[in-house]
Amino acid sequence: MSLAISRAVETILPADVLAADPVARARALVPHIAAAAPRIEATRELPPELLAMLHEARMFRTLMPRAFGGEEISPQAYVQMMIHIASADASTAWCVGQASGCSMAAAYMEPEAAQAIWGAPNAALAWGTVGRTRSPRSSMAAIASPAPGPSPAAGAMRRGLAAIAGCASVMAACA
Repeated sequence: MSLAISRAVETILPADVLAADPVARARALVPHIAAAAPRIEATRELPPELLAMLHEARMFRTLMPRAFGGEEISPQAYVQMMIHIASADASTAWCVGQASGCSMAAAYMEPEAAQAIWGAPNAALAWGTVGRTRSPRSSMAAIASPAPGPSPAAGAMRRGLAAIAGCASVMAACA
């Protein structure tokens, strides 16, 4: 299934990057994510070209069960991957984290339902409240964006990044 998914998504990243493990793929995306960060902040959504790269690199499918086309990586690898993404842009990490976490639900669903939700190579799902937005949006990327003006979310994102780094230290010590 991985091969079919890789071919279905437009190729943007080099083949050697796509063949690498998720941590290496995330590391390779860092310059692209960092370059998009000002635009993400200004528009309150992930730019389409960055979203395409994240899908192509399978960042949203790293926790999804293998039976449904995911990678089912270890918690340690996931945290390392997220540290790289969050170091470039916390909102992008939030989007990847939401979709990755939600994809684990596939393991507890009827296979047909999971296939209906995550069958497409660029399928991602996140749930939760949207809060204040300028207009209703269906894009998961828009959900990650803070409301205009000073936002308490910025501090929460910095604390979240620190928590992710702390988890990585704990997992490294336990390994």
